[in-house]
Amino acid sequence: SNLAPVPRDSLTYTILLNNPGQTLESVTLTDTLPSGVTYSGNLWASSGLVSYNDGTVTWSGEVSSAAPVTVHFDVTISNQITGKPAIINTAILNDGQGNVLQRQAVVIVNSALTYLPLVSRGSP
Repeated sequence: SNLAPVPRDSLTYTILLNNPGQTLESVTLTDTLPSGVTYSGNLWASSGLVSYNDGTVTWSGEVSSAAPVTVHFDVTISNQITGKPAIINTAILNDGQGNVLQRQAVVIVNSALTYLPLVSRGSP
């Protein structure tokens, strides 16, 4: 949610669970927060049961093709971070049918934004 975060900034994680097939009735999501961030609230899900406990966000419920599920929460970057470390957040999704997926979001703290020039060629 923040392109160039620094210590004490907030980050928002939004996880979208989308299912193009038959309804999955026993899906679980586990997101153990990485070092360098602390949970700061604003936890909600569009359906199912979502909770936070001891560094881990968990969600469970049904995901149908008709209704994607959104899980949303905020974290704060530690003020102890120095240098330009990567904070890698990993969410683990179990579809309840033996398939486990892992997805990651990466942010570089104290990084500089780089804007590349746009070069276009005019018509002859």
